[in-house]
Amino acid sequence: MFHIITAFPLISPFPHNHLTFQTISMSAQCHFRTWFTFEIHMTHQSELWSNKPMGKEWANFMQMNINFIMKNCDTKVKIPLDIRFKENPILLSNNIIHWNFLKSINSAVPSNLKKTLNTPLINYVKSLKISKWYFAFDRRITAMTWHPTVADTVAIGSKSGDIILWNFEQDGIKPRSFIKGIGPGGSIQNIIFDERDNGESVFYASVDGTVSLRSLANDHLSAETLLKTEGCDYDRWYSSIGISFPSKVLLAGNNKGYVNVLSIQGEKQWEKKLHKQKVTHIEFSPKETNCFVTTSVDKNLKVWDIRSIKNAESYLYSCPHEKPINSAYFSRTDGSSLLTTDQLDELRVYKCPTFQLTRKIHHQHKHFQHITPIKATWHPLRDIAVVGRYPNPFIVPEDRCVDFFDCETGEHLYQLFDPMADKKIHLLNEFNPQGDKLLSALLQAFVWKANFKHLESREKKRKVVDDESNSFTFETTKKKKLREM
Repeated sequence: MFHIITAFPLISPFPHNHLTFQTISMSAQCHFRTWFTFEIHMTHQSELWSNKPMGKEWANFMQMNINFIMKNCDTKVKIPLDIRFKENPILLSNNIIHWNFLKSINSAVPSNLKKTLNTPLINYVKSLKISKWYFAFDRRITAMTWHPTVADTVAIGSKSGDIILWNFEQDGIKPRSFIKGIGPGGSIQNIIFDERDNGESVFYASVDGTVSLRSLANDHLSAETLLKTEGCDYDRWYSSIGISFPSKVLLAGNNKGYVNVLSIQGEKQWEKKLHKQKVTHIEFSPKETNCFVTTSVDKNLKVWDIRSIKNAESYLYSCPHEKPINSAYFSRTDGSSLLTTDQLDELRVYKCPTFQLTRKIHHQHKHFQHITPIKATWHPLRDIAVVGRYPNPFIVPEDRCVDFFDCETGEHLYQLFDPMADKKIHLLNEFNPQGDKLLSALLQAFVWKANFKHLESREKKRKVVDDESNSFTFETTKKKKLREM
């Protein structure tokens, strides 16, 4: 039986079952060293060989049939070999410099390095406490968003149609702008800041059958209606919007499965039925402005190119789910992953641009009519899912909290909980662009900020102990000198 050790560090896995490579290091009973060409045919394949970097898990060997040919010789000999690969020390390291090196050569980064970067972020999350809150809505919150450039500024819409513009650091508990809604039948379904101004205008879709642009700087200014259903009899309304500011395109989906395309100024281009039922979410890709995704109650996620839409079957990809889908968000780090939330107990992660399913995460967030649909979002600094938990009381009693999941491994990283929000369902949760504050919504709006008071008190206690120790040492030394005199 031969044992081969490769003479070069292997950083990426073999892409195919049939490969050809050369090695200069081969140990056998005859103890010869020369050039060989190997044609390798695996007798079986393991999951270890698919899309994983070399590491400790690769120390196990694979049984192979190898045809080896001596250079400048036509003789073929077929023998079984046990192949053992030399471990690359870089891939076993937790050093951030090694992370940057692997990224620079476009190599797969091992999971141990990625986990190393998750640790300080989760440690910071553990320090988050509810710092600010807003209780003035008479009905539950249905939509919210952070301004992408103006710090500490959020826009929040309610089931009554109320909208507030709130800078929680400057305004305190009273928002700088409050737009009164029409009450029942005015629910805000989706809200997006207008990135073209200084953070005082929003686009929003409402159950009253309109898509509007409104300035929140002046409470007395009326909204500019960009799209409106005929009759407004509440049989048809707009349930989601998506905007590509670079392309100046606005998409609006309604409860009948239709998607409207219009310019950002409100000029309608076309309307097509892309889903069989209500469109629940529309999201443009941050990497490709012509690509967008739609989700629906018909249990389908579809990927589209806006330049080539002819009918409901002209999608690029379709990703069926087992339950209706609430949302689909592209990752905020690089836009290369897509996170979906269904209406029962499953989160899914898809890898772009092939939209291959890479991870399913079991999570309790069962939907029913009288709550805002729970939507998992991304942390802006790492590919971590942030989602509110609504546990099933008939299975296992669990806390109502905010969960954090590693979207690559599916590992449950942390449960965020505050006694102030005890027994409340955190329906919507989203981090600000800097990743240091979290906005949660239910009937009220809560802002989570880091609280380091426990560390300050610990430092004070340590200082007191050090002072007492120094004082004791000084007194002991003084008494000793007096005795010597």
